[in-house]
Amino acid sequence: MIFLDAPPRRVALAALAIAALAACGRKTEPPKTDQPANATAKAASGALSSSLSMANPSSSQQLVAGFYAIEDSAWRWTAKRFVAKLAAPANAGTGGATLRFKFALPEVALKEYEKLGISCSAGSVQIPVQYFDTAGQHEFKAAIPPTAFQGSAVDLTFTLDKSLPPSSTDKRELGVIALQLALEPS
Repeated sequence: MIFLDAPPRRVALAALAIAALAACGRKTEPPKTDQPANATAKAASGALSSSLSMANPSSSQQLVAGFYAIEDSAWRWTAKRFVAKLAAPANAGTGGATLRFKFALPEVALKEYEKLGISCSAGSVQIPVQYFDTAGQHEFKAAIPPTAFQGSAVDLTFTLDKSLPPSSTDKRELGVIALQLALEPS
């Protein structure tokens, strides 16, 4: 069995994450690293996308801070604060865009703090906080005004009002389980 020697907290978190993603039918594997992915160190092609799947290793070049390595070939844990750089969709400078962040909130996290607030800024534009109080998959969806797009890309900075602190069994600060992040034309 994969988790025989794993610490109890990691087993519980992994089991809940696997359950949240069970509908996707993905194979499970142990986590690869305890360090966040860093886009600055991995910038390769320079071509940015407006849509990222956390299962795609090439997405790492756009994950600026606060994202951990891919787990279970499907998702990534975030820290309490995380940043991604996405390409602006066509005509975003005049028509704005729709932000869609798909994530999972494990039951073990809700047992610690009952509900989670997520705020986001797109460039210099602050997006109102959204609250989530049930375990499972969710979507943070927001309209991003044209003023957020000053160039061909925008930094999206997410901040959680709570996170699971590092413990003796898992040295990472754990936020949410990131699945997909996209900017779509409005």
